[in-house]
Amino acid sequence: MLHLRSHAVHGMVGGLAAGFVVALWFFLVDVVSGQVLRTPVLLAHVILGLDSTDGVAALASPQLVLGYTVIHFTIFAFLGAVMAMFLAAIKVAPSVLLGAAFGVGVLSAVYYVVLLITGGDVLNVLPAPHVLGANVAGGVVLMLYLHRATHSLAVAINNSLV
Repeated sequence: MLHLRSHAVHGMVGGLAAGFVVALWFFLVDVVSGQVLRTPVLLAHVILGLDSTDGVAALASPQLVLGYTVIHFTIFAFLGAVMAMFLAAIKVAPSVLLGAAFGVGVLSAVYYVVLLITGGDVLNVLPAPHVLGANVAGGVVLMLYLHRATHSLAVAINNSLV
């Protein structure tokens, strides 16, 4: 059980790293477009069902951005932990290809399912190529971290048994 717990912790850390990559991606997109923090404000409004007829920038608040950021990183930490435990259970090593597939499949699905459940206009919230690119990058970072962390863990376990 301790072994599975260590995978969960590594998964949470990897998930947080993946969430950071996705947040950085959209932060840079927002900076380039001249609308800093547009993405978290827009997504917070859609997810919370807030009226955004006055324009997204006018409705930005530190509490709204902070709240959305906490939700964002919590979801990524959870998904990272689940993925790490799943990989450990089926005894599959993390890989870049698996990370890309995870980004395309799981992370994109979560994004679109949340928007569909909350009633957001999915296709008009964020451009699909940005969601796909950010999630692939996040998935790859998660798997790279898990590969490094679990490889180090395996070496440490093997060395302690010798």
